[in-house]
Amino acid sequence: MLFFIFSVGGRRIVDVMHIFDQIRNGNHGIGLGCTFIDCEFLKEVRSGYFSSWILKCKMCNMLTKIESEKNDLGCIPINKAVVSGTYAIGIGHTQVAEFSASIDLPCMTHTTYMKIAETLSDEMKETAWNAMKLAGIEERRLALEAGDVDEDGIPMCPVIADGQWSKRS
Repeated sequence: MLFFIFSVGGRRIVDVMHIFDQIRNGNHGIGLGCTFIDCEFLKEVRSGYFSSWILKCKMCNMLTKIESEKNDLGCIPINKAVVSGTYAIGIGHTQVAEFSASIDLPCMTHTTYMKIAETLSDEMKETAWNAMKLAGIEERRLALEAGDVDEDGIPMCPVIADGQWSKRS
């Protein structure tokens, strides 16, 4: 969900080098000699913790969009990273919203959080399933190498237990 805000207040999470690169490479190319310095802020577009700022050049009227982070496959997007972090430390949207408010950082909506959480949950299940399949293939290979097969030739994974119920572990 996108929100349009016409005055910027509070703090944001940004990729600083990406911001600097966008400012440095913001060439209007018309030949009027205008630069980022000649731009005025029009609005901010937020989607969770991700922000875009729309600027307009006072000389050539060209619109420029500056984004808080680049769309890079090598980096987890900020909204997904926040939701993943909440999974890792065992909190949910309410705690993230409270934390964000305490540091004057706009938070994602509950709907956005839940949409990302569902996607992330599916990705985690897929990753876990793939890891289990690979582990099963490796166990099968090791059982065949060790000759641990039953009379039908099915590889077996021996399990050793001492039969005790631990009282203190």
